[in-house]
Amino acid sequence: FWEKNKLLGIGFDTEQQDGSVWTSGYKLSMFDISDPKNVTEEKMEAKRNQYTDTWEYKSILISREKNVIGFEVWLDYEIPGYVVYSYDEDQGFNERFKYNLKLEDVSNIRGIIINDVFYLILGDRGINTYDISQDYKLISEMEY
Repeated sequence: FWEKNKLLGIGFDTEQQDGSVWTSGYKLSMFDISDPKNVTEEKMEAKRNQYTDTWEYKSILISREKNVIGFEVWLDYEIPGYVVYSYDEDQGFNERFKYNLKLEDVSNIRGIIINDVFYLILGDRGINTYDISQDYKLISEMEY
C-alpha cells in the first residue's frame, strides 16, 4: 500500500506481438482501491528497454513519509543502475535520482533513508550518501 485506498505496483510493462506477450520494460502503477470491485490504475510510468529485479521485494526502498520509491534497474538490459522516484497525485511518478552501477556492484544493492540522507549501499564495495533535501546532492563516497 502507498496510503489508504492507494496501492503501489512495480512490475513489467508488456506488449503483444505476433500473438505473443513480450516484456518491453518495467512500470510503476498507482491503483485506486477505494472500491474493491472497481480497482483502477490512476497513474503509470513505463520505462522501455529497462528491467528491474523487483521480485526481490526486500531490495525495494519505499518511504511514504519521504515520498521515496527506490530499486535496482538494468538500463538497456545491460547497464546496472539504481533509481529513485517520488509520487504526486496530480503529476504521477517523477524520477528523482539515477545511479549507474558497475557490474561488480550488482549484488546486494540497497537504498536506505535516515532523516534526509539517502544511503546507496553498493554491495560489499562501499556506501554513497546523498542529501534528499538538496535534490540528491552527493554528500560522500566511501569504499571499503
